[in-house]
Amino acid sequence: RIYDPATSAYETTPQYERRIYSDLQAGSDLMLQHLGFRPRVLVWPFGRYNATTLKLAAQAGMPTTLTLNPVPANTDQPQAINRFYPTSNPDLMQFRSDIKSNIQPPVNHFFRVNSQDLLEPRENKEEHFSLFLDRVKDLDPNTVVIDPVVEDQGIRKALFINSRFPLAQDRLNRLSWHTSKRGGADVFLWLSSPLFVRSPGETEDSVEQFFYDMGKSSPGKGLVIDRPEMIQALLDRQQSIADPQEKLGYWNPDRQRSARQALIRDGGSPQTLSVFKALEAFQQWQPFQDIVAVLSIDQFRTMEIRQIRTLLHFFDFLLIQGTESELRSADNLFGQQLNALRSTNYIHKCSFLLTDIQPDSLPQTLHNLPTMNIINWGYQYDQFLQGIPEADSVRPLLSKRGFPYPLRH
Repeated sequence: RIYDPATSAYETTPQYERRIYSDLQAGSDLMLQHLGFRPRVLVWPFGRYNATTLKLAAQAGMPTTLTLNPVPANTDQPQAINRFYPTSNPDLMQFRSDIKSNIQPPVNHFFRVNSQDLLEPRENKEEHFSLFLDRVKDLDPNTVVIDPVVEDQGIRKALFINSRFPLAQDRLNRLSWHTSKRGGADVFLWLSSPLFVRSPGETEDSVEQFFYDMGKSSPGKGLVIDRPEMIQALLDRQQSIADPQEKLGYWNPDRQRSARQALIRDGGSPQTLSVFKALEAFQQWQPFQDIVAVLSIDQFRTMEIRQIRTLLHFFDFLLIQGTESELRSADNLFGQQLNALRSTNYIHKCSFLLTDIQPDSLPQTLHNLPTMNIINWGYQYDQFLQGIPEADSVRPLLSKRGFPYPLRH
């Protein structure tokens, strides 16, 4: 949305809609003038769209639109058909790999930062963000996880304009966009449990509006849901899932979103519905998102494969969170479970997050993870202002440029 420095305000939703619609209509008028007919199909620039622009395109006479979502096209949903954009003149083998339907999720190596460190101490300066971008480019992870809300003396403050929490700094949009485009890393937002819980006097609509406003302000890649009550409620309610097991080996965020929408329609536990409705409000602005559910290592150790399958019916990935010491002892505790996940292909949808890290021992702990058949990993928190942990020690096991797996003969 356009920001007006003179009024210190963003354009309103009606202003945004009028601007987009008039632009679409002007293009249609030009084609009618020079070609003799109006277009019926629209290709979104850079594949970016949302629920509002889909509606406006249909009103402007273009009910069929094409995205750049990297999953197979589904012509049953003509309002947003996914497409493949070949670049760098791919050979036949690469082209075949790009368009096959059984898409594996990408390997993911990441770190989480404390968003308090991303706030700028001086107005109109970007000292902290510059150090952060340098760190991202140096370590070169797939993903960076940030929090859209910070704690300031016990008071929650948001990094985007909203009507629920006070504003810390209006930085979420810039952080998300430039981390991706300049830093080369996808941005995921960490959503802690209190964000889904209504405070006294709050309505359900106010919580959903908060996530709707967040969606307007964050062109990121995904959301991390840290809501333990939701996990247990889903497992208690959903004993078995009808989808064939093999489908879950593939990656397609549209399918998981459809499952969440179905549960909203059919009804579920209050803990689950509050989260899924909030996600749906966010996705009005960011339709194609990876949604990640957080588990503790203790939860993960006791789970059966069918329970993991239940969670993966609604979420694209699972994030197993534990301390370094817990994960160092994990091989004996759930080695067989990891092997079972590997045999079902679900291991590609599980990531391990190291917490309470010790910078000196972190590299060795990361190095041990591949020996346990663990593919995806990350740590919190990266202290980028101090350069901790030391970049040279973790870069080989984090960077997209490296190959952080033991070579087997």
